[in-house]
Amino acid sequence: MIKKAMTLGLGLVLVGSAAFSQSLEDAKKAIDAEQYQKATSILKTLTATQKKPENFFGLGTVYLKTDNVDSAKVAFTNGTIANPKYALNFVGLGQVDLETNNAAGATANFEKAVALGGKDYKTYLEIGRAYIEQEKPNFAAALPFLTKADELDAKDADAEVFIALGDYYALQKQNSQALAPYLRAMTVNASYLRPLVQTGRMYTRAYNFSDAEAKLKEAIAADPNYGPAYRELAETQMEWSR
Repeated sequence: MIKKAMTLGLGLVLVGSAAFSQSLEDAKKAIDAEQYQKATSILKTLTATQKKPENFFGLGTVYLKTDNVDSAKVAFTNGTIANPKYALNFVGLGQVDLETNNAAGATANFEKAVALGGKDYKTYLEIGRAYIEQEKPNFAAALPFLTKADELDAKDADAEVFIALGDYYALQKQNSQALAPYLRAMTVNASYLRPLVQTGRMYTRAYNFSDAEAKLKEAIAADPNYGPAYRELAETQMEWSR
């Protein structure tokens, strides 16, 4: 009986350790793979156990991606309370303002973010993203921030900058301009699958279906659980069969 109880206790410890070991990086990967329920679960645990501003920013981000704007606002606000000097939660609040058609509020929050984190390329990257992730993207407002992010990331160390630049062009159907940043993102960090999938999408738009299929199958081979690749592959094959 004692042995059985010890075994059960050890099992619970191992389960608890596995849950606790999930990190912000795991949540980011889940968001990228569009596994939003998993990401939300990880980030709720992190914000409950580790009240770091970046965890609240991650939670607010996933709420925005699932159209839970009110919950996003709460998460970002809690992030500013956890650390009032962390710029990205003010960017998040600015994006909430954009979602609710409060342009003046967005500008004020973005200005506050720049005042706090004006030397960090991530501040400009996230503001640029906020403008292009709207239902009606504001490309004119986004470009200076994305350009500044690229300038400050002088060593080209973060693939996310190139992904955002690729998205900027892709959303405007400027496929050839989008392709170069996506390809650059893959050279900066080959483990990122999103630029690979987006490259496949650009090839599909150019009616280069064989190369598109090859890129998407490459992404699936790298991670069989990467949902966006399957969706794009299905759309590519449907277009190809017409």
